Amino acid sequence: MRASVWLLTFLTASAGSCRDWSRFEGQGGGGAGAGTSSTGGDSTGGQAGSAAGAGGAGGGTGGAGGTGGALGCGWVDAMTDAFDANLDWRWIGGENFTVTSDGNLRFTLPGGGSAEIRSDAHYDMRGRSLDVEVDEVPALGGAWFALGPGYDRYVEFYVEPDTQELIFWVQLDWEVNDLSNKVPYDPVAHRHWRFRSEDDLIHWETSPDRDTWTSLYSRIALFDQAYVRVFIGANSPMPSGSGSVIDILDLRGAEPSVPPCPADSLVDPFDNATLDPTWRYSATECVAFEGANDLQFDCNGSGFGSLGTNSFYDLKDRSVSIGIPDPIDPGVTLVLGAEDPKTDAGAYVSITSAGLTLSHNPGTGGIDLGGIQLSSTPPFVRFGTVGESLIVDISEDGVEWTEAASALAPFDMSLVRIGVVTLTNATTAATITIDNYNLLP
Repeated sequence: MRASVWLLTFLTASAGSCRDWSRFEGQGGGGAGAGTSSTGGDSTGGQAGSAAGAGGAGGGTGGAGGTGGALGCGWVDAMTDAFDANLDWRWIGGENFTVTSDGNLRFTLPGGGSAEIRSDAHYDMRGRSLDVEVDEVPALGGAWFALGPGYDRYVEFYVEPDTQELIFWVQLDWEVNDLSNKVPYDPVAHRHWRFRSEDDLIHWETSPDRDTWTSLYSRIALFDQAYVRVFIGANSPMPSGSGSVIDILDLRGAEPSVPPCPADSLVDPFDNATLDPTWRYSATECVAFEGANDLQFDCNGSGFGSLGTNSFYDLKDRSVSIGIPDPIDPGVTLVLGAEDPKTDAGAYVSITSAGLTLSHNPGTGGIDLGGIQLSSTPPFVRFGTVGESLIVDISEDGVEWTEAASALAPFDMSLVRIGVVTLTNATTAATITIDNYNLLP
């Protein structure tokens, strides 16, 4: 997984994630949106609708339409891809695949080889649908299309190479999966694979033409559908075989231009003892946990802890804020900022016991953009944009704000990851506490 390059991997992926590859002779790895969705039904089976909050009746072969929603943002539809150019910043991938000139995602696999691409962020699947067009999977070749928060829990279409069965795979946790639901694979009838969300259910649906859909399996999703990643892969499991060539033609949702959710829609009081699934956490010598209505970083001497969003957000003419209930100790830095997923550049405010500094990191080192000296830690800090400017405000009560620093925004703030980081250079243990995220008096 691609790691962020600014400020000690501010938004790096969670460590230690790896897919259960035991079903074939391959190797792989990786790790695992926010927003509220809307969908309308259609006569062919619950296709996603275009109007936010509309909801739909649906019908026909594919089943009922989905539920309505409010914001109309952050949907999984944003992963729509015709695969007619090189994979863009939305995807993470390894070897053994290319994007061809005729608009295919082509997996060219040696015997015993495998390959996968996966989305670099979480998206909202609630009430939505997403489908792929799969060219014929050859004998002794396998292919999959999966959705889920990570490799510990996901749902999947999978063509089993040995049996040529289409399996409706359900990964229940790291060690347990359900492979009991399957049908003989028919490359014509099963050319299009679609996941469709309806309330708590996930439907596996197939079509020969993307017009008439047949529901082959349904079950309650065992993960939060507001936070899913997209996985597409293929394998050729026989080490002594000649390998396989497998083409994925299109990945399609109903609303490919759906925007990210506004940054101020992410609110977390840190009061449920478990980090919300929107966050990804990375640390060295620090541990993050939710206490009584706060988030605490316990650091053992020199180290860092970062908490960044799995989803993309819109910070244009918006802001995010944190409460800092306790003074920051000398040798400790608390950071609030945003990262451009297209370039890995970052913009952030660093808060210390001596003041705060607004900075930009283009990926090759930090650039100070201005700051202010303070005699004490401000109880509230707000980071955001107004027009083309970055703005940092401070407050004693979370109601009345004073501008502390500003600078020209170094990149487009309409699609960013956002997060907080703690850095400690102290020789003794330190605890840094944040008592809310975008939750002010």
